[in-house]
Amino acid sequence: MRKAPPKRHHYVPEMLQKHFTDDHGFLFAFLRNHSYRGILQIKPENIFLEGHLYRRVEKMVLQTLVWKQSFHSLKIMPTQLSLKLSTQ
Repeated sequence: MRKAPPKRHHYVPEMLQKHFTDDHGFLFAFLRNHSYRGILQIKPENIFLEGHLYRRVEKMVLQTLVWKQSFHSLKIMPTQLSLKLSTQ
């Protein structure tokens, strides 16, 4: 049975966040979209993350590669056509 790929991707690695924790392993954070809550104590595994972040990046890279390959084939076509015309 295959293990499901992770869904929660940190854009600030947890190993770096741990250098800023208190003695109990908490970070102090102020969340702008929840400003009414004030300053929070939060574990590194629950902050600076986004769902499926690297999958979206991977998808964008693949789309760019496909686009570049398509563009590259368009650039080659006129050259190939001119070679065919010059040999006839």
